[in-house]
Amino acid sequence: MSASATARELGWLQGSLSGCRRIYALLGAPNTGKSTLFNVLTGGKARVGNWPGVTVSVSVGRFDEDICLVDAPGVYGLGSVSLEERVTRDVLLSIPLDAVVLLVDATMPERSLYLIVSVLEALEKPALIVVAKARLAHALGIHIDHEGLSRALGLPVILTSALEGVGVDELREVLRSGVKWRSKLRVDYGLAEEYINRLASDPSLARVAGELHLSARWIAAQLIAGDDHVKSLLESRGLTGIVEEAERLSEELRERVGVEPSLLIAQSRVRVAERLASSYIVRKKPRSAPTWLDRVFRHPVGGPLASIALIFSVFLVAFSVNTGFPLNVIVAHWSPGLGEALENYSLSGLIGEGFEYLKAVILPHLHRAWEAGLASAVLDGVGIVAGFIPLVGTIVALTALVEDSGLFTRMAVGLHPIVSRFGLSGRSVYPLALGTGCNVPAVLSTRILDPVEKVRAVFAIPFIPCSARFIVISIFVSVFFKTPLSQTLAATGIYLVGLLAALITARIVARYQAWRYGSSVEEEPQLVMELPPLHPPSGKVVWWTTRNALLEYLKKIGGPILLGAIVIWSLLSIGPHGYTGDPTESLAYYIGRAIGVIFEPIGAKGASWILGLAALAGAVAKEIFADTIAVTVGSPEPHKAVAMLGLTPAQAFAVLVFVTLYVPCIATLVVMINELRERKLAIVYLGYSTSLAVLLMYTSYALLSLF
Repeated sequence: MSASATARELGWLQGSLSGCRRIYALLGAPNTGKSTLFNVLTGGKARVGNWPGVTVSVSVGRFDEDICLVDAPGVYGLGSVSLEERVTRDVLLSIPLDAVVLLVDATMPERSLYLIVSVLEALEKPALIVVAKARLAHALGIHIDHEGLSRALGLPVILTSALEGVGVDELREVLRSGVKWRSKLRVDYGLAEEYINRLASDPSLARVAGELHLSARWIAAQLIAGDDHVKSLLESRGLTGIVEEAERLSEELRERVGVEPSLLIAQSRVRVAERLASSYIVRKKPRSAPTWLDRVFRHPVGGPLASIALIFSVFLVAFSVNTGFPLNVIVAHWSPGLGEALENYSLSGLIGEGFEYLKAVILPHLHRAWEAGLASAVLDGVGIVAGFIPLVGTIVALTALVEDSGLFTRMAVGLHPIVSRFGLSGRSVYPLALGTGCNVPAVLSTRILDPVEKVRAVFAIPFIPCSARFIVISIFVSVFFKTPLSQTLAATGIYLVGLLAALITARIVARYQAWRYGSSVEEEPQLVMELPPLHPPSGKVVWWTTRNALLEYLKKIGGPILLGAIVIWSLLSIGPHGYTGDPTESLAYYIGRAIGVIFEPIGAKGASWILGLAALAGAVAKEIFADTIAVTVGSPEPHKAVAMLGLTPAQAFAVLVFVTLYVPCIATLVVMINELRERKLAIVYLGYSTSLAVLLMYTSYALLSLF
């Protein structure tokens, strides 16, 4: 069978693929879970036929009626040693494929990488990588840095567990919208490079390679390796001269290095696969968990307490290192100077001091007011972005340590009895806990949940006070609450309000789903999960997780924060008559006054327009709320600027309730829309969250005013 197979010879396949809007080939090594994924995607309905002239079967299935999957035989490479390899190559060359889907078995990932290297090098087609059995691999202590692998290969990498439905919806959505990514993978053949380049540069070979959608370099490498199938393919197209030249070059290479060219070519590809494996795969030997530990987390009282203590410990360390809080408050009770030092010399404090120094150096050299103002706004924006890097990084790193060890799964079991009353399972604990660091990765992590619970969690997560809101909370608390006890109670109270709002929202969504869809939707989901063996956390895995989170932070958050700082400066500096140095004559004043009316019922009339403008800026990124106040009142220090608002403790607490609950930042809203896949749900959420924030702001002010 050749790549020029006729329609008559492939009649059964042509009939199976008729009416297909998109055609994908599913490739993988034997026993990688390829057939399982194929059946899950196609609903188990497929047409199976033998490839013409051989006994090897090929399956064709569909989903959405017009998207077709071709399940090729399981192979380890694209050579011509086995019958399966030859059939797989014929499939790739004979079918008008839109893209190839490459499968990696997460429990044995190394053996899949050679095939991936071979296919990506050979085929000039878009491609996508799917990691199968991801959950099982994690339980076995096998970790794949799928985001790092994605960047290295230039292709999306999707984690799946087909039998549990994990990642399958995401894969379907990608296949529906079309796979357009092409890998830039290039194999360095060392001593064979000059021979391969000499063949690949021939115009006739390049032309045939383009017609076959194959890489000219791959064809040249196969010719040097003595691949009879490729030789026959070129001879059938009149390129006998190139085949003879390849044989001559192959013999010359053999005499030069004393090694068979086929072995040299294979070793070069193996080295690429090994380099990918060593860079993006880590194995840790699991251990059996101590029986007392599992007894604690499964205990109806001990489980929730141990889980809460674990979460508290993670964030206590993260916040203490980065901001000094709450250790600075505790230490200040005995030594005010030491408490202040902990805050000033924390990571965030040092970064803030660094940017204040930059402003002191740069701004005096700018003679025009608008230039100095713009430069200050840009530095403030960059400073905010930089200030969050250590906080987000520390939280994610500590969370990764706990998650990688297997303790997070036990935490989910421990907290399930509590969160299940609100329509969530213990699986949602991880996204909710992650939300205290940043709501963006928290919403993204809901992909581990089933579709019904996912909607509940996505609606709940933005109410969890994230690290950005923590900055605002810490500033207001330190300014308006004077004693360590009142500061601790105020900060804890805000977090409790956010947590309760999240859980109650999840319950409301669960009740709505039960009313809308009937008894098929369970209000209190069950938690069925296997406790993975414990194993020491891997430094490499923690680094991968932290790096990926920081890149996500910079990509999703950095731009909006910087843009928001510049926009706010522009609104404060431009009025109806042009540039102005008086904020009360700027566009910001009129916008802030319109929004600020919601703050007047709590008695903050004099500061209402500033709070209104800060609320608008906070919708871009929550940490800009305090920065906007600083820019508006003309103070470079947010603590001093906030103090100038002249609020009472009751008013300050009420404002913090509003800041915590009203619309999420732009980045969170974007990922919510992407995950919910319905813009109208996002619009509903905006109205709901803002209404709830205003209502609870008024309620908290009324209650606190009594005391």
